[in-house]
Amino acid sequence: MLIRPFALATLALALAACGGDNDPTQPSTPTPTPAPTPVQPSYAADIAALQQAIASEMQQRQIPGLAIALVDGDRVVWQQGFGVTDLTTPAPVDADTLFRAGSISKLFTATALMQLVEAGKLSPDQSLASALPGFTIQSRWQPDVAAANAEVTLRRVLTHHAGLPEASLAGMGANPEATPTTLPSLVNGTWLAQRPGQLFAYSNLGFDLLGAVIETASGQRYSERMQQAMLQPLGMRRSSFLADATPGRAHGHIDGQSVDIQLEYDGMPAGGLWSSAADMSRFLRMVLNQGELDGQRILQPATLAGMLAPQNGDNRYDGDCRIGLGWVVSPCGLTPVAPGVPMIHHDGSTIGFNAQLMLLPEQKLGVIVLANSDSAGGYASELATDALRRLWARKTGRPLPAAPQLPASGLHTPSQDDLQHYPGLYIDALGSAGPLEITVQNGQLHLRAPGEAEAMQLFRDDDGWLRLPGEQGTADRNRRLQWREVDGNALLFLQNAAGQSMLFASKVTPSALPAAWLARLGQYRQEGSELEVMLAEQDGWLVLSGGNITRLLQPLDDQRAVFAGLGRGVGDVLEAGADQLSGLGIDFQRVP
Repeated sequence: MLIRPFALATLALALAACGGDNDPTQPSTPTPTPAPTPVQPSYAADIAALQQAIASEMQQRQIPGLAIALVDGDRVVWQQGFGVTDLTTPAPVDADTLFRAGSISKLFTATALMQLVEAGKLSPDQSLASALPGFTIQSRWQPDVAAANAEVTLRRVLTHHAGLPEASLAGMGANPEATPTTLPSLVNGTWLAQRPGQLFAYSNLGFDLLGAVIETASGQRYSERMQQAMLQPLGMRRSSFLADATPGRAHGHIDGQSVDIQLEYDGMPAGGLWSSAADMSRFLRMVLNQGELDGQRILQPATLAGMLAPQNGDNRYDGDCRIGLGWVVSPCGLTPVAPGVPMIHHDGSTIGFNAQLMLLPEQKLGVIVLANSDSAGGYASELATDALRRLWARKTGRPLPAAPQLPASGLHTPSQDDLQHYPGLYIDALGSAGPLEITVQNGQLHLRAPGEAEAMQLFRDDDGWLRLPGEQGTADRNRRLQWREVDGNALLFLQNAAGQSMLFASKVTPSALPAAWLARLGQYRQEGSELEVMLAEQDGWLVLSGGNITRLLQPLDDQRAVFAGLGRGVGDVLEAGADQLSGLGIDFQRVP
């Protein structure tokens, strides 16, 4: 359990004589001695350092606006805005400026769903289909629809282990007709992309469907339910899942250009929340206070503790990533604030916005960072980590922890086993734009990332991992790769400087291409839309490309193929008809 109950102050018993006399024969009456008031640490020096660093980094990274809030227990240590809401019509950012919080919305959706669990209207272990009457899924791994539906539970959706696709072009964020109310019918019969329970595969579609579950169980529209059950009780008065006329709303920015406020995310349970640093600090305080804020009980302590408990501790595909119910409850790719200090977190990213929420439950410290630029994604995490490092050191009285590094190591020639196992094509498990490749050249291993013209040489380190060269011919101490086989799947695991490992990519091999699929090569377009994809054959693969996305296809039979790989954004099923391809929830017609 990551959140511990508050310690009770001890009471000293003093002997007092009745009538004012110190008569030992009279019965004693215990009188409480006030507990000493804890000394609150001063964070003034840390705030000053952060203010200076933020201003410099925003200028260097071309971030128009940013807001931050720091929390220590039940008090807000600091909240401040920097920069402007919009480069086109600038207005200063402050702690009340509204930003898209992106996938931090999922924490609110998960909390609202668990409120309904507490009310006895839902169970985490019931199937998604039972919570959405009439909704079904299809699966390559189960014998029939009923068996497939039974495997996709609310718990697995909450932990991104249900196998649902990352998104659907018939779903929210892509289809103007999609709302939590209409979504189940629009994506009914969707194919699972991964085997249920197999691995962490991030799914926005899954959380949007949880919004529909909340509507069905509560009898209220999702946005209304969130206002009534979450935002209003928390005192988050400016926050909403809908963009309205509330002033002080930031605009997103891509490549330094304003992209307005992105209305397509409105009402989206997976990513539609508008909030401010000041409002979000109230959510942080509620979590640190075991589900209660200012006398308002949002969740029972046991329910919240269950949400923060790892649900996937024995999963060999997930490495060191631990996932709770909606929450990420281990660093999982981030740098820990300090060695051995538990952290829980979630980030958020929509078009032109980035955010990071991070908490240290044992020290009762938290931070929220909101920014209105595509260039702020990495910095939001760096800033949140830096801020919590400073608060942790100040509160515990310990020195600032040094930046973690992998062990120093020499650079060695790959072994014969390395040369046998590593070469091949790999699909990034985190949803990149295309495959990466490891090749053998003159007895050495080289890695070519998507879109890169030059390959990078990989060396074996003293522990048997593969690393890139660092400075002055030493091994890079920030990250390294290792090949593993799990259930017959060849996988690459990535370990960061803090020693945290996670699934990075899965090796894929081409399969025979049926004549029926080769006859379908060509260009396809969604009817009534400009959306186009190209189906081509390349190096023994079927390749589907459109926009900046490239996917390798593995035919299952003459009518179905899947996007090769394990993880986020792959595994989706593509079905073929007469001059038609259907996938991701929409139909593409062949262009003559």
